[in-house]
Amino acid sequence: MPQLNITVNGHSYSVACEAGEEDRLQSLAGLVDEKVSSLARQLGQIGENKLLLMGALLLADELMDRDTGAAGESAAGEANGAAAGAIDSAAERIEDIVARLESH
Repeated sequence: MPQLNITVNGHSYSVACEAGEEDRLQSLAGLVDEKVSSLARQLGQIGENKLLLMGALLLADELMDRDTGAAGESAAGEANGAAAGAIDSAAERIEDIVARLESH
């Protein structure tokens, strides 16, 4: 399983991915870095946990807007419920990752 070093908001993280997914992971990390770095410029360095969580929520919001627009009004309620669960799950995973990184 390949290990990559990605950088988000000036912090380097070592992450694993499936073989062949390296370029996609780098692209995804770039999107996260753009969002988190933008937040840091706007809000200052308010803590890595908060910046990562807020960045994840903003990206999830953009994804939900895109999905809701494509799915139409009738499916919006279902998409919102699923997205809310995904956001909660992503926030928990981010907090776990950050906690593990901070313990090193």
